Amino acid sequence: MVLARVTVCAAVLFGFGFGPLGAWAQMGVQGWESHAGNPQHTANSPVAAQQALRIRWSTPVDLNPQYSGNDLLIHYGTPLVTRNATVIVTVKTGATDGFKVEGRRVYDGQLLWTQATDYSLPPYDWTPPCGCTLVSRTKLAVPGAGGTVYVRRDADDPNSVVDQFCFYGLAEYGAHKATYDDRVKITSPLTADAQGNVYFTYEVSGPTPANLVSGIAKIGPDGTGTWVSAAQAANDSGISYALLNCAPALSNDGSIVYVGVGGDRYYLLGLSTTDLSTVYKVQPLDPHTGNPALVSSDSTATPMVGPDGDVYFGMFDNPFGYTHLRGYMLHFDQTLQAKGYPGAFGWDDTASVVPASCVPSYHGSSTYLILTKYNNYLEGGGDGSNKVAVLDPNDFQVDPIDGTPTMKEVLTVLGPTTDQRGGVKEWCINSAAIDPVRKCAIVNSEDGSCYTWDFTSNVLQDTQVLTSGIGEAYTPTIISPEGTVFAINNASLYALGDNTCLPTTMSMVRGRATSGSLSSVYYDDADRLELAPGPVITSNDSPIQLYMSGNGFADVGQNGSFSCRLKSLASSVNIRQTLQLWDFTNLSWVTVDQRTISSSESDVQVPVSNPARFLSPITHAVLSLVSYKPVGPVTIQNWRVKVNVASWTLNP
Repeated sequence: MVLARVTVCAAVLFGFGFGPLGAWAQMGVQGWESHAGNPQHTANSPVAAQQALRIRWSTPVDLNPQYSGNDLLIHYGTPLVTRNATVIVTVKTGATDGFKVEGRRVYDGQLLWTQATDYSLPPYDWTPPCGCTLVSRTKLAVPGAGGTVYVRRDADDPNSVVDQFCFYGLAEYGAHKATYDDRVKITSPLTADAQGNVYFTYEVSGPTPANLVSGIAKIGPDGTGTWVSAAQAANDSGISYALLNCAPALSNDGSIVYVGVGGDRYYLLGLSTTDLSTVYKVQPLDPHTGNPALVSSDSTATPMVGPDGDVYFGMFDNPFGYTHLRGYMLHFDQTLQAKGYPGAFGWDDTASVVPASCVPSYHGSSTYLILTKYNNYLEGGGDGSNKVAVLDPNDFQVDPIDGTPTMKEVLTVLGPTTDQRGGVKEWCINSAAIDPVRKCAIVNSEDGSCYTWDFTSNVLQDTQVLTSGIGEAYTPTIISPEGTVFAINNASLYALGDNTCLPTTMSMVRGRATSGSLSSVYYDDADRLELAPGPVITSNDSPIQLYMSGNGFADVGQNGSFSCRLKSLASSVNIRQTLQLWDFTNLSWVTVDQRTISSSESDVQVPVSNPARFLSPITHAVLSLVSYKPVGPVTIQNWRVKVNVASWTLNP
């Protein structure tokens, strides 16, 4: 049926920064869109992660964390990042329920907007996440009460309109709001496809006027709602719910959505994205005993779809616990037929894809490998040698614990911190971000630190101590489009990065921007800030003057180093580019670089002496003025300048 829509706030929509956005959706870097980064949940970053040299900023993801001794058994929703560098943070507000969503600037964490949601949690043991997703790269979908979904039309706009949708009809919801709010709960993080459809699972705890039954729902971009019960999808009356915390995953061509359902037994299903009819179905089995595999409601394991269409899904062993509570990472082809070998750890884990080229020591035949957590729990009878592992899904070794042929270990790394109970502190990730550019993964530990696991050296690098460490439910790591690393520890989100300083404001002193936005200068890609000349008073004036400011670092002293990067080109020859910095000591502009640019892109990295003078003593801001002026005959009358990257690098 066609779904009604209600607008819950009104505003005029504007682009982020200044000027039109242009075709960035086709040209630019994507954001981190959902749990594990994308609808396939591969957790691959299209850009290099920055070195985690410092904590840029942090913010709470829980305003009322509930501890059990030294444990915090709460799953927090993954942060998201838009292409225009807005970080989406879901914040738990109450002791046992209640959420809000914040938009923050990626570079310094400045709060841009806050959106309320009336979403309430289904019954749980460990607190589950409130899982949002980006839709068509610009919109934000947020779980709401009664199985509804709020869609923010522009995730970068502080004044954006927010619409409410309902998969069984907004009029029906409005007519019986109290009943639906009490009895219908979204139970999974949201997942969106390239066409703008949003998928999720929900639970129904009592009779409703629309006769809803727990299952899987889809909301189309035009407001069309579709749902199917878990029992109907599995064609099994013993199935009564969709798995808690299990984000739907999409096939690479977008035709199939994979979900898990349970009750008297468990199934992994492949449903048509057109009408949610069942196309594929499997009852996963324990690979050692042949018994039906088990699932815990404490798990956040979700299906992951590999580049070849294969599906990976983590489940528990049966009988429960004989694998030292590790379970298995089960491996299926796209039709959900068992394939290859299982991984020797599956519980509460979403596998990440590691391109085989990222591991120089690997010489097998697989085009990609997978990364999983690889804990060996003391409390499950193991020795506490908790690891993370890169595995070959198409080769095997004999598991030393139960003798099962399992995926061959390509690389493993042991947790670096001794646990006083024995062994080492466990890894604390349910999805690990993969950086194919630097050939590494971002892994978070219960010792309170975040590490970069380098696949070339098999060494943990760039250690950043976030907290003193705590026992936690697993959380994801992510990499934003300009390389900032994010990790959650002890109820806070931490933004980690290098000493690069990005512009946080821009304005035209002279001339105009014809396309692009502030984020156009964040990434080395095809999305550029295009500038056109304006009128001048005298021949000495530059017809294009671009002012940029950014937040620096307070600990850059007289002996530190400072460099400016400006990557740009002009549509004509004989265009002079002048880069100036504001000297806060002498209160004047200082020219640090001047050169002629043309249609061949110029990548300038200018070292600057005595860097402290260019940092505001109050705000530690850096101020730049970039000017463009013809210094000879131009070959194009309506000449333009395009700026690709602008940044400052400060080293204490």
